[in-house]
Amino acid sequence: MPGLSDYGKKCVDFLFNTLGSKTQEEIESKYGKPFYRYFRKYHKGGHRSRYKYLIYFTMDQVTNEIPLKGKTVLDLGCGFGIRSIILSHYGTEKVAGVDINKERLAGFKLLKKGLNIPVSIRCNSASNLDFKNNAFDIVYCNEFISHIHDLTTTFNEIYRVLKKGGIVFISDENACNILQQLVLYRTYKKYGNQVKEKINEIIQRRICENGYKIRKKVLLKLVQYCMGLCQENILEIVDKVALEKKEPKEVLRNYERKFPYRDPYTGYYHERLFTPAQIAERLKKTGFYSIKRKIPLPYYLRYFGSLLKIKPFHNLLALTVLPKYYVWAIKQ
Repeated sequence: MPGLSDYGKKCVDFLFNTLGSKTQEEIESKYGKPFYRYFRKYHKGGHRSRYKYLIYFTMDQVTNEIPLKGKTVLDLGCGFGIRSIILSHYGTEKVAGVDINKERLAGFKLLKKGLNIPVSIRCNSASNLDFKNNAFDIVYCNEFISHIHDLTTTFNEIYRVLKKGGIVFISDENACNILQQLVLYRTYKKYGNQVKEKINEIIQRRICENGYKIRKKVLLKLVQYCMGLCQENILEIVDKVALEKKEPKEVLRNYERKFPYRDPYTGYYHERLFTPAQIAERLKKTGFYSIKRKIPLPYYLRYFGSLLKIKPFHNLLALTVLPKYYVWAIKQ
């Protein structure tokens, strides 16, 4: 695989070889069940080499564009810390991994302990980071932005913790990609049912607490219409429908619902995709400059050769088969 960095190769190979040689029971007993659910796609099966390449490919986009040696790095939305671990092997001075999911961070801590690497781990919300101003040279966000409910606050926090001249690097799924949208449609359908169950749980609890009487037909409408709202808003709507005897649709006119696949408890979205242009525009409004965008071609498309230099052909590929985008910018 051309162009892959040696540090990244060594670290990813170590993870695959060490964990790939263990059984499911061994991984679950040492790192927990959530870690195995995440890791199983790397662990067994025909997709293992493909997923391995995707980690190589993603990390090389970072290291090819940004000098990491001697830098302090914040890995925002680090999950189980696979990429935090890799970043620590590129000569960085310090890497801090931040995530709000405690289950994933528990697996990260166990993995970190086994590898003995200088990475700090913190459970923290991206909208209120527990770091001082100007703390990092680089903030790295991989497949994280698509889950954030308040991008404005998150980008302001990233700007705050970055040093002057610091770089934010964002990597995520490409909303331009038609194939990606088709794949997500199936995921959304499954996740939508989970969201409805949580909303129904919130509504039923409110009804029981206050002794409300709401007809079943109205209750079904409430569950459907409240998709995309957080728990606080749902409780307000239930109160208004029950006490003021208003129709759910009438009450919901005052509430903004941009994207239905949102966890009502945490407020986090399930894969709300953006285009590189949308992210670049938001970064510009936050105060970043020298914003660069890239939709790189995976190695398996490079045989198109000179055709790739034709802009309409490259745009066609971006709309159909290119899964990821990269946007990076500098703090003023």
